[in-house]
Amino acid sequence: MKQYRTSPGFVLSRQNLGEYDRIIRLFTRDFGRVDAVAKGVRKPTSKLASRMEPFHEVQWRLVDGRGLPTIIGADIIQAAPDIRELKTLWQGHGILELTEHSFSAEEEAVAWYELLREAIPTALSDRGDVAWFVALSRSLDELGLTPELPNTETVHTFHLANGHFDQKAGTHEISPRMLKLWRLSQHTTLRQILKLQDITADVRALNDLLEQFWHYHTGFTLRSRQLI
Repeated sequence: MKQYRTSPGFVLSRQNLGEYDRIIRLFTRDFGRVDAVAKGVRKPTSKLASRMEPFHEVQWRLVDGRGLPTIIGADIIQAAPDIRELKTLWQGHGILELTEHSFSAEEEAVAWYELLREAIPTALSDRGDVAWFVALSRSLDELGLTPELPNTETVHTFHLANGHFDQKAGTHEISPRMLKLWRLSQHTTLRQILKLQDITADVRALNDLLEQFWHYHTGFTLRSRQLI
C-alpha cells in the first residue's frame, strides 16, 4: 500500500539518475533528511524543475514505495531572494552543506529547520557572515564537537587540534566579546543576534576559527568554498 506524506523543506543536493530523472536530497521539517526521486525533472517540459532549485522553501508531496520515495508534487512557500554577490551564494550553499553533514537520514530536527528558514535568506544578504557563523556554531553542537566555553571575561587562546581553551598556549586568540558571541549562538535566535551592534569583526574572526575547526574535526571539505 502506498503511503503519501507532505512536508515543507529545502533542497540540499541533487544527483542525476538515468536520462531524465534526479535523486533530490531534501531537508524537511517533519521527516528530517530525505532522499527522493524526481521523475522526468530534467525534461524541458517538467513543471517540477523550477521547484528543485536551492534556497526555495517548498511544500513537498511524496509517495513511499519499495525504493526511494517519489516526489509527486511541489509548491513554493517562499522563493529564494535575489542573489547579488558570489560571496553570498557560497555562504547559502555552505549552510545547506552543513545541514547535509550534520544529520543522518530521517533524523527529525525541527529547531534546525527553523534556523534554515532564517539563515538561508540572511546568508544571501549583506549579513551573510552572521548567518554563516550561527550555522557553523550550531552544526558543531549537533555533531557533538563544541568545546567547553570558558565563562571568564579574559582573553583566551584556543588550540585548534585538541579543541581546548588555554590562557597561555593555543593557535587562535579569542577575546571575551568573541566568547560571548559564541555562547549566544548556541541558544539565541539568529534574528536576535542580528540586532547586536558592532559585531562584524568578531563574527569574521570566529568564522575563520569555526570553519577551520569544523573542517579539521569532521574531515569534510566544503564544496561551496570553490565558488569563491
